[in-house]
Amino acid sequence: MIKMRLQDVLDGRQITQSQLAQMSGVRRARINEICLDRVERLELSHVNAICNALNVPPWIWIIWTRDDDNSI
Repeated sequence: MIKMRLQDVLDGRQITQSQLAQMSGVRRARINEICLDRVERLELSHVNAICNALNVPPWIWIIWTRDDDNSI
C-alpha cells in the first residue's frame, strides 16, 4: 500500500500547503489532494517539483508497506 505523508513533512517544517505550492509550482489544490492522501496517480513532474522544493527524496513523504492481501 502506498501512503502519502506530505502533510507530516510540511508540519514538521512549518510550511503551509500554499507555501509549498509557491515553492514547487504545483497547484495548491493538487498539493491538498496529496496531503489528504486522496490521489490515485502522481505525475512524476509533481513528485520531482515537491522533492526539489523541500530538498527531500520521495521516500520521505511517499511510504510503501506490503499489502496484506496477496491476491494481486
